[in-house]
Order: sequence, then structure tokens, then C-alpha cells
Amino acid sequence: MSKQPSPTQTNGPHGQGWPDRLKYPGTLWHSFWIGSGLTALVLILVGLAWWSYQDDDPTHWTVWLITGNMPLWAGLMGMLLGLAVLALCIGYLRAQERKQWVLEGVQRDRHLRAMLDAAPNGMLAIDTNGIIVMVNNQMQRLFGWSRQEMLGQPIEMLLPERYRGKHLMLRHTFLQAPTPRAMGAGRDLFGLRKDGQEFPVEIGLNPTDPDSVIGLQIVASVVDITERKQAEAELRAGRDRIKNIFNAAPNGMLAIDKNGAIVMVNTQMERLFGWAQEEMLGKSIEMLLPERYRGKHIMLRNNYLQTPQPRAMGVGRDLFGLRKDGHEFPVEIGLNPTGPDSNIDMQVVASVVDITERKQAEAMLNEANNLLEKRIAERTMQLEAANRAKSDFLANMSHELRTPLNAIIGFSEMFKDGALGPLDERQRGFSADIYEAGKHLLSLINDILDLSKVEAGMLQLQLSAVNLLQLFQSSTLMVREKALNHAIELSTHIDQSIGTALCDERKVKQIIYNLLANAIKFTEHGGTVSLRIERCTRADITLNPALPGRLLELPTSDNQAFLHIAIEDNGIGIAPEDLPKLFEPFVQVDSSAARLQSGTGLGLSLVRRLAELHGGTVGVSSRLGMGSCFQVWLPYCEVAHTEAQEEDTEHLLDSPALTVTSNTSLQPPLALVIEDDEDAARLIAGQLQMDGFEVICAVTAEEGLVRAERRPPDLITLDIFLPLMNGFDFMRKLKASPKLKNTPVVLITASKEMDHGLALGARRVLHKPFSRAQLRSALSGLVVSPQPGTPKVRILIVDDNPKLVEFLATLLEAEGYGVTRTYGGAEAIHAVSVEVPDLMILDLMMPEVNGFEVALAMRQKPNSVHMPILVLTAMELSEEDRARLKLSVDSIMEKTHFNNAELLAEVRRALPKRNDR
Repeated sequence: MSKQPSPTQTNGPHGQGWPDRLKYPGTLWHSFWIGSGLTALVLILVGLAWWSYQDDDPTHWTVWLITGNMPLWAGLMGMLLGLAVLALCIGYLRAQERKQWVLEGVQRDRHLRAMLDAAPNGMLAIDTNGIIVMVNNQMQRLFGWSRQEMLGQPIEMLLPERYRGKHLMLRHTFLQAPTPRAMGAGRDLFGLRKDGQEFPVEIGLNPTDPDSVIGLQIVASVVDITERKQAEAELRAGRDRIKNIFNAAPNGMLAIDKNGAIVMVNTQMERLFGWAQEEMLGKSIEMLLPERYRGKHIMLRNNYLQTPQPRAMGVGRDLFGLRKDGHEFPVEIGLNPTGPDSNIDMQVVASVVDITERKQAEAMLNEANNLLEKRIAERTMQLEAANRAKSDFLANMSHELRTPLNAIIGFSEMFKDGALGPLDERQRGFSADIYEAGKHLLSLINDILDLSKVEAGMLQLQLSAVNLLQLFQSSTLMVREKALNHAIELSTHIDQSIGTALCDERKVKQIIYNLLANAIKFTEHGGTVSLRIERCTRADITLNPALPGRLLELPTSDNQAFLHIAIEDNGIGIAPEDLPKLFEPFVQVDSSAARLQSGTGLGLSLVRRLAELHGGTVGVSSRLGMGSCFQVWLPYCEVAHTEAQEEDTEHLLDSPALTVTSNTSLQPPLALVIEDDEDAARLIAGQLQMDGFEVICAVTAEEGLVRAERRPPDLITLDIFLPLMNGFDFMRKLKASPKLKNTPVVLITASKEMDHGLALGARRVLHKPFSRAQLRSALSGLVVSPQPGTPKVRILIVDDNPKLVEFLATLLEAEGYGVTRTYGGAEAIHAVSVEVPDLMILDLMMPEVNGFEVALAMRQKPNSVHMPILVLTAMELSEEDRARLKLSVDSIMEKTHFNNAELLAEVRRALPKRNDR
């Protein structure tokens, strides 16, 4: 059979010049038998012609056939005709065979194409010139080019520009001796997408048979390994992290393989054993053991590898390591196997701890685990020391910042009140400016220090059972004057079902004060501010959906009952874009109206921190130009009523905001001022205290009756027009009380018709406005004033700040007290040993001998054991500090909210104990 003809070439969808079929083997048994028969027939005819030669005449050659003689030429012609017929038969059969081959080739080619398109990898073929002649569907997805755009183009179009030149050379080299292999072994390969994006690839090369119908071509398999590279990068990063953690571990860390060879060590191992990492890697783990343990260790290691599990090594036995210098030391070892299901072969990770110090401690104290406990104790002490350092720093800052301000505020208050002599109007104005500026600065310092303590995690709740109704009522008194100064109507709506609950009274007051002060600051003259307090549930904690707002996340807890505090104003409002800035420290909204107001932006941030400290949250709703509503939710934990809680007079009488002291020495007469106008109350109280009275104030008639019953006054000044119970009703109840019916009452009113008041038993009527002389005239003969020459009360001042000592001395001497000045704890102890004073005013933070030590020393000496001690400090007292002072001092005043009147009131509260001894 002749050689099979080459198949036709087509430009199919997979590439130019790619064959329609491969080389198919033919079977022509039918042609063979037909051709053989015809050939045999021709040979018979020739043979007959040869043997039938009868005539000797060469011109008369004949062939004898069955029918007779035939000329030779006719026989030859028959033979040729038979051959022609045979050739036609063979050609026909070959044509049929070729057709069958083509059909089978097309089918196989289609099958091959489907297989290539179904391949998960990109597949392409290039010819010897580097021209792309075939691509599959995956190549289109990988590179973004269509099949038509890639066919006929050089393969370099799929490579980044920087690789193309070198690739030409490498391609030519490969074609010199093409063999199946991976491309670029050991190098990173990149493909270039149509959009210019590069991506890592992995390529396999396979040349076709040069003798095949398609000749030499290079078939390439292209895999996008971006995810693999990312996984490898993550794996490397993870290994780096593990390595860093490994090296950062405080203990020695090493890993060994299943043969006991060291495959990883950290830097602590170098320090522990004295070997460099390079000297240990690849060596047997037994190199780190004393010689006497090595043989047994090999057996134990092999046993462990049979059933590896995390555990301590050699439990109940003493283990020792061997340093490079031959020195042995006790160790504690923990074992943890890895694999065999991990990415590495079976390994064992060991943690090695040098327990030399522990063993030494155990030997001394006879306790097996003493070193571990010691380390824990040491670390705890370090943390406690760090916390104490923070506390000391904040305490020092508090002391150093507040102490000089107290002197500034105190002296300026004395100047503006005329306690140090008469001043003209201009001088009083300057004094008032200094006083207000000092108070403002003190408030800012307090906020900064409080926020610092919150951020440092040092501000703790001091929970107690608090009558919330009284707390809320007293909280509004602190801002009422500010509201009146701006003609702002301040209203309150408090749910009367609110009872006694656990909370930090001071911090809740601070929350309400900050929010009310903020509302008043940003409300225009003549506006309104309302305080609404009610009970609610966790499900009720939400904002008004009709207004822009911000609600901070409520901490997860079991609390379901909450106290809802809402302060609403009709002030300037807040823009929606500024709402996220609220409740953040040192941030103020960026509005022209807001920038006109002073402040640091700490108030709202402190409110948030204090609410979160209680386990609550905060929120705000506002519309620009229409006002704002700031809301606080605090957990409400109601407690049962007790006798102590029923005595609500304690809260009223101890409220510093309601107490003004007189300028007398020992046991001054007590005046009760009942006035709902705070400005008028302060004016009356101020004039009374200048004339030698101790003054307490009440804003309602009901409160006045409570105070009078609790502490009967020597004199009552009464405003007639009061909310709820008026002055006339008060007079009726007063006269009905056996204990109070003889108390002289001065009616103070703007009305001229006061005959009814006199008829009810009032001694005097004073019409507004009045002067100090008129007030003194009205009081004439009602109360016996202190007589001159009364023995002075001796007060010992103990403070290391000379300016503050001088201020306190000046204030007290102006009140008629005798003062002894001391500037340190040791000096104070000596002064008391010489003469015991009637009262000691004591600072806590002093060098050498501090206030705690002074107070303790006073209680240890018989002559001073009952001496009243009033602590005046800028130090932030912890629960521990208060517990230390509880049995040693009588009263504690913080310089945080210091003013002259409160100090004098505390002095007088402490002094009666002198007469009770």
C-alpha cells in the first residue's frame, strides 16, 4: 500500500493550521481481494497466450482461447484493460477510505477541542515562530483577550513588557531541544491581562512530534496561581508571626523532628544553653542533656512519639539542662506535638524554663510551687505599682493645680464680698472677674482630671443608697442662678415614683449639672430648658425617629430597669454632620454660635464616660435652630427603705450649695432664710453672715419646716410668695409647732400689704429692695448677738503651701478665730504637743510626714484624741484612703469645689464637738 495522503488543513475555531484529523491507519481487505482476482485473471490470459503459440511464422502469433485463436496484440490489450480496471477499483476504494478518515478525524478533533475547552487550566499552542495557533476558553477568561484577538499574535503579547526581550531568547533556546518541562523553574512568572493587570502564573510546556501532521508546536498549560501566592504569602506571614512569637517567648522554645534532631530554636534557647542557633540546628536533642540522662532519654523519646500528646515532661522528676560550658541547671519542660495532619511532618515543640530561682526558693521555703507564685506576686505588684504611680501622678496634678487656685478664688471672694475692707465699684468688679475666672479654670481642671482618671481606668463608682428625688432637686439648684442670669425658664418634670436606688451620688449630680449647664450655655436669652426624669425599660431606650440624632451603644448586661434623664432646650441646635462629634473628648461642634462659647469640649465626653461607668449610655437628638435633647440612661436598682433613708433632712442639711456661714467665732446665732429666688437668698444670707449669723437656706416652705425641725434656728427670714406652700401657710404650721412657735420671723416681700403676716405672728416686715442697714434695723432686738471678748476658738492650719495657709488664716481671722500656722506634718505634731487647738485643718499631701500620718498621730495621743480634724485636700481619695481616714478625721472637704462659705460652714459643723467633749 502506498503512503496515506496528508489530511486537509482548516482554519477551525482553535487555530490556524490546526489539522482536521490525525493520521488514521487504513484497512482495505475488500480492495485487496478484488485486485488480486483481477491480477490472477490477467496472468492466466498471458499464460495461455504463451503456451498457445502454434505457428512458426512470427507474423502469425496467435493465442488460444476457449473460443479459438487470438492475436498477441489482443491479449496484450486485454491485459492492459484488466490492469486499468484494477486501478479504477483501487482508486475508488482509496477515495472512500480517505473520506472515512476525514470524517473520523473531524470527530476526533471536535472531541479534542471539547476536552481542551473543558480543561480547568488555560491551554494554548504556538508554532516555531512563537505565533499563537490555538487557545482554549480558559485562556480567554484568564487574560481577557478573545480567541480571535490572540490567534496569530506572538506569545509575548501575554507577557509583561519587562520580560518580553528575555523570553524571545529563552524561547529560541527551548526550540533547539524541546522537552516536556515546567517553565521558569525557580522563578516567578507573570501574565499580562488585556487591562494591563499582571498576575502570577505557573506554566507547563510540552512539544508536539515534529513528524506529526502538524509539525513541531509547543503546547502550554497556564494556571493562575494568584490565590496560591496569596495563600503562600499568608502562610509565610503566619510562619513569620509564629517565628516572631517563638523568638519573643520569655521561655526557651525548640522543635525536634521524629528522629530527635533539633529543627527550630528561639533566642531564649541561646541564652539558656549558651549555644548559637547554628550550633544546635540539626543536632540531636540529647546534646542539651547531661550525659547520665541521654541513654534513657532516647528510649523515653521513642515511647513518647508512639502516642504524642501535650503534657509536661518528667512529671514528678527533676529535669536538668546542660549548658555549653558544662554547667547543669534545673529546667521545666512542656511538650506539644504537631502533625501528622499539619503542613509539616511530625514534630514536637518544647518549652524550656530555667527554674533555678524557683528551686532555690523551694529549698529556702520548702514549697514546691513558690517560685511560680512569687512571679505572679511580683507581676501583680508591678501592676499595682504602676496603678499607684498613675494614682500618685493624678493626685499630684490635682494637688498642684487646685491648691494655688484655692488661694486665688478664696482671696478674690473675700475682696469682692468686702471682707478685707471696703472697695469701690471698679475694684469690686475686678475682684468678681478674678473670682469667676478662677472658678471657671478650676472647673476645667476638674473636668480634665476626671476624664484622665476615666481614660486611665482609675475612676471607680462609690455606690450607695441615694434618695434620687432629693438628689435631682438639689442638682437643679446648682444651675438655677445661671438660668436666672439669662432669663431662661428652667422647668423640671420628675417621676414621683422614683425612690431610693444604688448609684454614685456625686457622679450622677455631675452628669445632670454638666448637661444642664451645657443646655443653658447654648440657649439664648429668654429661652427654656427642661429636665425630665422617669423610669423606663431596656426596650424603651431609643431616640425620636423624627429628628436627627446619635445614640451610643448600650453595654450588654442583665439590667432591664433604667432611669431616663432628658434635658431639652430650645437653643441653637446642632447640625446633623456635627452629631457624630458629640461625646468625644476635646471636640466641639464647628458652628459660629458654638465657637462663641468658652469651653474645652470635655463636659459631654465626661457625661458619656460617667454613664458608661454606671453601665448606661447617652444619646442626643437635635435640629439646627430648633434646640436639642440630650438623654442619659442609667441602670435603676431600687433598694428597700431604711430609717437612715427616711431622714431626708440629712441630705438637705449637708448640701453645700444651700449653706452660707456667718462671720462670728464660737456658736453664732443660726438664721434660716426661706427664699425661692436664689439671688435674693444669697443677698440676705451674705448680709446676715457679715453681721455674725450662721445661715442655712431653703427654697420652699416645706424644706424650711424640715430644716427648722431638724435644727431649730434663732431667726427665720421668710418670703411670702413661695411655690406650693406659701409664707402664710408656713406661719400657721410654725406656730403650731411647740418647738418652733417662739422663733422670731422676719417677712421679706415686695408687697406693701403685710398686715395679715403680722397678724399671724411675724415680728418684722422688710420690703424689697432693702439695704444692710435696714436689715440690721429689722433684726434689732430679735436675737442676742455674740458678746465681744468671747474666748476665741483656736484653729491649727497644716499645709505645705504657704499661700494657701495665709489665705485660710486670713479668712478665719476675719471671722474672729485664732489661727496657728504650720507648714508640715512634723511641725503640726509638735504644735499640738505644746497646745491642743479646738480644730485642725489638715492637708493630706505633704512631704516627709503626710496628713494620714498626722491624723493617726493625733488619735494616738491622749490630749488630742478627741480634737476635731477637718481635711482640706485636692487629692483624689480612693475607697482605701477614705477607710484610713474614717476613724481619724471628722470631715473631708475637697478643693475641687472649694469656696469660703462652705469652708466656714464645715468649720462650724466641726466646732460644736468641742463643747460635747
